[in-house]
Amino acid sequence: MLASAVPLDVWREGCWRFVVYPARVDGRPMEAVFAVSTAARDREVKAVLLAPSAPSPRPPRRRQNAGRTHGRARLGRCGRR
Repeated sequence: MLASAVPLDVWREGCWRFVVYPARVDGRPMEAVFAVSTAARDREVKAVLLAPSAPSPRPPRRRQNAGRTHGRARLGRCGRR
């Protein structure tokens, strides 16, 4: 069960917005992490419960050349060409 309506952290990575809420499961503190697709079509929501001492689900920062396509067609925002 979520322990608060106020998120602990919110960030965006690519076409996903991540939101972390404090939660409790059987009296133990947990963190509920939601990944919400920002795509215009086929939106998804994924969730996971983590112990607060677990490593952060935040992905590492992108390398400076991460936007290069190396010959592949580059997709537009959130999967649209």
